[in-house]
Amino acid sequence: MAVHPASPKNRTELKVTRDDAGSRLDRFLRRNFPEVPLSHLHRLLRKGNVRVNADRARGDHRLSTNDTVSLALDPSEQRMRRARPDAEAVTKTHAFRESFRVVFEDASVLVADKPAGILVHPDEVRDERTMVHYLCAHVAAQGMEDPSRAAFVHRLDRNTSGLLLAGKDAPAVRSLSEAMRAGRIEKTYLALCCGRVQRQKGEIDLPLAKETEGRVKGPRSKVSSHGERARTLYRILDAYERFTLVEVRLETGRTHQIRAHLEAIGHPLVGDGRYGGVPAHRAGAQLRLPRIFLHACGLRFPHPTAGRTVSLGSKLPADLERVVTLLREDRERGY
Repeated sequence: MAVHPASPKNRTELKVTRDDAGSRLDRFLRRNFPEVPLSHLHRLLRKGNVRVNADRARGDHRLSTNDTVSLALDPSEQRMRRARPDAEAVTKTHAFRESFRVVFEDASVLVADKPAGILVHPDEVRDERTMVHYLCAHVAAQGMEDPSRAAFVHRLDRNTSGLLLAGKDAPAVRSLSEAMRAGRIEKTYLALCCGRVQRQKGEIDLPLAKETEGRVKGPRSKVSSHGERARTLYRILDAYERFTLVEVRLETGRTHQIRAHLEAIGHPLVGDGRYGGVPAHRAGAQLRLPRIFLHACGLRFPHPTAGRTVSLGSKLPADLERVVTLLREDRERGY
């Protein structure tokens, strides 16, 4: 990708290389402008401020080699591009060491174990402490020529912990993204639900539609006949007086799919007041849990270059393990 300075109205131009040929325009923008909030990029697309070869283009437009993509960034966003933090300095910070825990890495793939409380991508307030900023700093410190090529191929909510998969270069990102769309990447979660789930295992096959609750709260999913197909598999791992610990596997990847599906069957996540209302929020408070109980514990994916399948696991973090230990002790005492 070649970047040319802004022409009139702070326009920035990018030349599409062979590595990005076939990419959707919105995903191309997300990879090349990780410091710009995703909502801003979508707004530019909606207003027609992103052009391909001088023509307005939609986010789902497929790019070709030698296309010229141009967009207008406001002055603050231009400054952010010029003021990217020094990679080696970032990787030496305490915040980086605490937040960016690498559990698997080779020349083309990286898997991080994300803690709760950190965003994967920047939000409206442009929080620099995001997983994508740390990823770019990490690969830049390794000497990669264009660290903006590195990208996570899925996301986790701010308060969800666990495994995140990234490609470190454009071919790896493209291969992993295609595997994700084809359903060849398996993601497994541990979740604590409110109430006693009756069936030992089951599936939730309910379409989900995304709605927006404003700039602060962002998108939310709800069951709707007009929504996209969403399928969640679960099995019970342990049961307590008022809660159930389940293993969840996603066969699709909709926004807040686990949260929306478990709420739809009457068993919202502990601590999830947004979907489960006051009872779910109160359950989290009673267990002294300041976030939802959801952890991405398993990841299985086809390696983009090695021709093998990689399987990884992540243990429950200390805050969630403490809750499970407490519930087991209460059960043994007959509470």
